[in-house]
Amino acid sequence: MADDALVATGLFWFARDKVPRGRFAPDSAVPGQLTISDEGRIDLRLDGLLSRPNKRQKAATDGDASAIQGYLVQANKYCLLLDAFESGVHLAGSGASTETFRAFAAFVGDKRIDYKTSGLRFSSAEFELAGYSDWFSSNRLKIKPTKRSFSLRYVSPNTSEYDAPWGKVEVIRYLKCDTSFEEGNRNLNASERATILARYHEPLTYKEVLRNVGLIRDLLVVLSNSARRGTFATLKLAGQKATYVLYHQRLAGEKFQKNSPPWTTFAEVAGTFGDLIFRWASASQAYGPGVYLYLGTRRGFDLFEEHRLVNLIWGLETLHRRKNPEKAVNAPTIERMNRIFAAVSDARDRKWLKWRLRYASEVPLEERLFQLLSPLPFDLDQARLKAFCKACAQYRNNMSHHGGVRADEDYTKALHAWNDHSAALDVFYHILLLVEIAVEPQIIERVIKRSTQYRWYFERVELIESRSASA
Repeated sequence: MADDALVATGLFWFARDKVPRGRFAPDSAVPGQLTISDEGRIDLRLDGLLSRPNKRQKAATDGDASAIQGYLVQANKYCLLLDAFESGVHLAGSGASTETFRAFAAFVGDKRIDYKTSGLRFSSAEFELAGYSDWFSSNRLKIKPTKRSFSLRYVSPNTSEYDAPWGKVEVIRYLKCDTSFEEGNRNLNASERATILARYHEPLTYKEVLRNVGLIRDLLVVLSNSARRGTFATLKLAGQKATYVLYHQRLAGEKFQKNSPPWTTFAEVAGTFGDLIFRWASASQAYGPGVYLYLGTRRGFDLFEEHRLVNLIWGLETLHRRKNPEKAVNAPTIERMNRIFAAVSDARDRKWLKWRLRYASEVPLEERLFQLLSPLPFDLDQARLKAFCKACAQYRNNMSHHGGVRADEDYTKALHAWNDHSAALDVFYHILLLVEIAVEPQIIERVIKRSTQYRWYFERVELIESRSASA
């Protein structure tokens, strides 16, 4: 199918089964078909049953039942499925029995992996940044037409290498040309591409590799203001030259989400890209959901207005709590509460009152939002910003305690208000993350001045005066 990344027939067996010397598969191998979708869903359909060892044989084997090896006949490649589980079985009294498996990850390469229960370690990972040609564009592609011909000239940029928390990161740019025939015409498509090569000081498991690859992809979302699905990464086994494409499950609804033009370009951050990786890794570790709740709204999913708004507010509240633990409580409020508690003579009433007021000393949500957003370089009227933060806090509280809208409110009108406030919060949140990883101030200021989109959102929520009103 067109939306499948791989469809191949072959022979499959449990990875613990020994392959005799000089052969590509053991006697226990079963024919079947491996299908991997573009979302990384891995399905194996077997025309038979994989052999299960008895207890004595199982004790003597080296491997586990969640790993399956395979030889893909037409592609002449080997595969290894990890974290596999049986998803279906058909036992036939007469005729062939069949079974199906699903796996979390699949490695496909030219050599068979000698898999052990201790797991696999990888020394590098490389993946193409599909869809980011405009962000990496360097205007190095020149086309010179004449009356009878044209020439195409491309000067490949030097590879950029950076230090990273786990080792080294290289940004490799090159020109990719594709030719095709359509209705008797030959077409040429040339585009500049970029590949990230991450080399690790210490070999990593494939799950650790996926976390590091995801870290870079998330950073590019913030820098480019666009979310694009990348290609599956190619990993190199530690101590070997063999490489394998790693297919893995990823979000099924994820799709390209491109905002044009990009807020920054690679040329603007090329000199500090390594530092940005370090700071992004540090912020992701330190603030956790304070970062990821924003990224969750940028995956290309169609979210309900309520979901998007509360995700943004929850994320900002979490970010404030992680960044300012000393501001979590209001000292004057605590003093007042202690005086009230002391005035209650009944011990049971005092205990009940303390339980009911256990969160009363915390900084209000609207104040948390204001403390985060007011330092950002938007040059906004502070009274307008406070009113905006108060409205956002009220929306969150209404959703949490009143089901979204109160009895006397119009739901359709509320939806429009939530959408407008979500759009404005998205701009604030995004700039806040750029400031957090120390993107150069002149770049952030240029983004704010150049982008007319955010002004429209800010007018809608009365953060700035409407141009039509001022006219």
